[in-house]
Amino acid sequence: MHAPWILGVLALSAMVSSPVAASTINTNLTTAFNLLGSFDAAIDADVAPDAAAAAKRLFNSRLGDWQGTTSTLQYVHSYTFSLNDPGVLVAPAVNRPLLQVDTQASLSGALVGATAASSSFSSPWSCPAGQLKCSSGVVGETKPSVTVVQSVFANANDVVGGFRVSSTTQTQPLFGGVSVIGSEIKVAGSVQLATTYQAKTTQAYVADAIGATAGAAAATRTARLGNAANDIANLRNSSYADSAVVSSVAANIDLEAAHAALTYARDASRLLAAAAQDQTTFASRSDFLRNLWDVTALGAPALGRSLADSNSDPFGPDNLVELGAFQAVSRSSDDAGFLTQFGIAAGTPLVSSTQPLLVLDGAQFGATGAQIQVIYYVGETDGSDLVLNLPAAERHALMRASYTDLSVLSGPEAGLAFTANNESGRVQPGDNEYIGETFSGALFLEGDNAAWEISLNNFYVPQFVVLASWNVTAVPEPQAWLMLAAGLGLLGVWRRPRGAVRAG
Repeated sequence: MHAPWILGVLALSAMVSSPVAASTINTNLTTAFNLLGSFDAAIDADVAPDAAAAAKRLFNSRLGDWQGTTSTLQYVHSYTFSLNDPGVLVAPAVNRPLLQVDTQASLSGALVGATAASSSFSSPWSCPAGQLKCSSGVVGETKPSVTVVQSVFANANDVVGGFRVSSTTQTQPLFGGVSVIGSEIKVAGSVQLATTYQAKTTQAYVADAIGATAGAAAATRTARLGNAANDIANLRNSSYADSAVVSSVAANIDLEAAHAALTYARDASRLLAAAAQDQTTFASRSDFLRNLWDVTALGAPALGRSLADSNSDPFGPDNLVELGAFQAVSRSSDDAGFLTQFGIAAGTPLVSSTQPLLVLDGAQFGATGAQIQVIYYVGETDGSDLVLNLPAAERHALMRASYTDLSVLSGPEAGLAFTANNESGRVQPGDNEYIGETFSGALFLEGDNAAWEISLNNFYVPQFVVLASWNVTAVPEPQAWLMLAAGLGLLGVWRRPRGAVRAG
């Protein structure tokens, strides 16, 4: 791998990271502790969160821009003991003091704060009045739960350093012959560390995944993009919280879109490779990519293709991301180019139109001789009509969606022949034809090398309409027409003198 290429990726990563994202991501890490000691063996231990988990959850630049980490420490201090009481021969009328217990617990360190948290007992224990002996059973005390909150951590070392728990105990017999048989001191609780990140943009997350997998082995570009897609999938699917959070990693819309973009990019590369290698199967979650495959599979059955399957990648489709991923793959050959093209495509809003968004060479998809138009149309919640201008061509194929009626708005009087599933016929200009209800298959039209204006009904949701046209009659661009006209004019001027000479 060449150093200039790496620098290019890093520079692009920094470039696409610059926009400020509005969403946040929250993570947490809980560390429980249950420390035991005794009157004779004090507690002296460190409690620290797992360093690897803390790095992944609390100080992970892949998740976003660190905004702060808060620790919430809760603990309970308690002790129990049993003792030997030699007893008395005559039951006293008042309580008989037996033992004085003084025990302290201290929690100190970065997670606790500048001032150590402490808990202490000073407990005189007595044998109740009227009893000769109190040497059976276990007794003790428990302090109420204590909560300490800290929210300023400049770096990961303060968090990973954890805190220290120590205890000391002093006992004093208050009656001759009294001794402690057994004792236990406990400091138990948990510390929850919670971090808030400001999420990055979709483009920045894509750049991160590309950069993180730049050194991974990949025999093909499909595999290269697959590595990046797997990387961001692992990032999203890891565990980042021990208790419920608002705005989790998995739910972040920009991370989800980045995951989708890399998966769609992998599939776009796979689609182009499959078409180039005459493969007959293809699968993707992307409606856009499946339509590109299916319209050529049905429009050119000699390719022997089966219709595209949908895989089970865990995210919902997004039209802009689908289109952006395809454009980034088809317009670039390396990582740096991919990031640049994706940034451009993702930053260009989709606009509903009856005009083609893209015009593609069908040979790219194995459909030699075809021109493929991609139209993006939003539709309306109560349904609307899509008006399409068909170029002069021999035949056309459109993937079926929700539309059930074909109207011909203009074209030759002989009418436009169609085939749709089990329906076929011919529609004259000004007429409308019911072509059947289905959400699959294709609508085939015999173009007769004429231009047609048609209308399709029932467009309710934003979608891509893919139109393949075979053997399109080339129409010169306006500038080409002007040049042609100018050339003919010059030809006429040049020929006229020759005619004059002959006449003479």
